[in-house]
Amino acid sequence: MQMEPPFACVLKSIDPAAKITVFSLPKGYQKTDRFCKFTAIYFCCAPILFAQSTLVMKSAKVLIVEDELLIAGSIRRYLEQQGYEVVGTATSVATAQRLYENARPDLALLDIRLQGEKSGLDMARFIQQQARPIPFIFLTSQFDKQTLEAAKSTYPAGYLSKPIQRASLLSTIEIALHNHERSSSMDADIKLVERSKHYIVPVSEILYLQSEHIYVRVYLRTGQEILQRGSLGDLLRQLPGKQFLQVHRSFVVNTRMVSRYDQDFLFVDEVAIPVSRSRKKALERVITQDRS
Repeated sequence: MQMEPPFACVLKSIDPAAKITVFSLPKGYQKTDRFCKFTAIYFCCAPILFAQSTLVMKSAKVLIVEDELLIAGSIRRYLEQQGYEVVGTATSVATAQRLYENARPDLALLDIRLQGEKSGLDMARFIQQQARPIPFIFLTSQFDKQTLEAAKSTYPAGYLSKPIQRASLLSTIEIALHNHERSSSMDADIKLVERSKHYIVPVSEILYLQSEHIYVRVYLRTGQEILQRGSLGDLLRQLPGKQFLQVHRSFVVNTRMVSRYDQDFLFVDEVAIPVSRSRKKALERVITQDRS
């Protein structure tokens, strides 16, 4: 399919195996939001996501949408006792939407039947329309077939029947957050730039990063290397925090690519990478949590 781009852009190559698109801008052209939008549409890929996964399960922000105040109060108490931050309680979709836009929660609990014309299903559709949708869990005391089918069409992260049981609530939330974070980090892309070439790379394709003075060399599973100007810290902040870890002042690794490690080194694709003593425990903790 031929499309007229909004400006001249030279397609260098498309590697379907590595899922990487390489293109370059005309000489002297600067990066703009318009350019980013164009690449997302023209190459039929998802908008570029600068994944910064700083989510910690027990400090996640939760929005409660429930019109029965006693139930909402109990849920809030359960969550705060566990260390979650409740950003607000809404009894209507209009209030819930305002809270959502102001607080940007990590997860929402939605009562299907609410006061007023709109229901929890409408709030679920609102969440789905956001640039970065969050997981949501339905709360209900009735699950007739029609309601169930309508709820399924919104792809919730879970269902909880009233009366809400504390153990079920907490376990359902933790699983929903874990699954969402893992899915987000696997699906996310990052944009890398080497001179006039621009790369859209799935973060799952990155093996490790190495600092080289004012540059960072990015090693990919395909064997390709991309040299980007910038600091290791700047690039690390664009990557999923639970997947990528700085193990040495000069190295960041994709922990899911670590095959083994010993007292002084870890191994990624048989490449030995030094591990600082101060970072060894963090490495062991992340690998254990990720593979448990």
